[in-house]
Amino acid sequence: MIYNILGINILFANYNDILEKIFSDGIRTIACANQYYLNLAYENKEYKNNLNSFDLVFPDGVGLKWAAGFADQHEVIKKLERINGSDIYPEIINRIFNENLSLYILGDSQTVLDNALKNIKDRFQGIRIAGNHNGYFDLFNVKIIEDINSSNPFFLLVGLGAPRQEEWINRWKDKLNAKKIVAVGGGLRVIAGDRKRGPLWVRNIGLEWLVRLITEPIKNWKRYIIGIPLFIYRVLIQKIQKL
Repeated sequence: MIYNILGINILFANYNDILEKIFSDGIRTIACANQYYLNLAYENKEYKNNLNSFDLVFPDGVGLKWAAGFADQHEVIKKLERINGSDIYPEIINRIFNENLSLYILGDSQTVLDNALKNIKDRFQGIRIAGNHNGYFDLFNVKIIEDINSSNPFFLLVGLGAPRQEEWINRWKDKLNAKKIVAVGGGLRVIAGDRKRGPLWVRNIGLEWLVRLITEPIKNWKRYIIGIPLFIYRVLIQKIQKL
């Protein structure tokens, strides 16, 4: 089911259903949105338009499930799994491997990219890596487009961070020959082992954000200490305005 949260249409479903949707015909551009992305879209009209241009946006984290449940107390929402992008990206790669599809990875630092590639190749031996490039380039760099197109990948994973990755994808999607384009945010760092995740029980109760705050406080304090209450406030206002 689709819920509009702070102006962004988001598909709420279980893991398997989202995976099937990602690999289905008619779905080409895919993004995963959390409360930080929605706060950003609320404040930045251009980013909001870029995100809404995607064929599929699925939720990342407990915050969005809460927001959907608050918008509609339907039992279906309560029974849905809590979706986390960091869990679903490896499943996408696993399916790419099993179906012998090709993959191009774009984004992050060269070190993170190299580590992510190593971990992917170690886990999925023989996976078809069509090409890769780090995220340090100008968004108007046509050579990146030429390199991707020359490798002709089925899947293109883009980890440039928000709002940069959505802007880049929206600008170039009609020039790219990749069949699927997925914005993964900081997902490459998780795959590379560069970002610490909380234990499973912490993830299950929706407090993985607290681990990120503790491990990288300077980078994340604004996103969580200010961003979470701000997101809750904005969702409350949206609910009141619909009454």
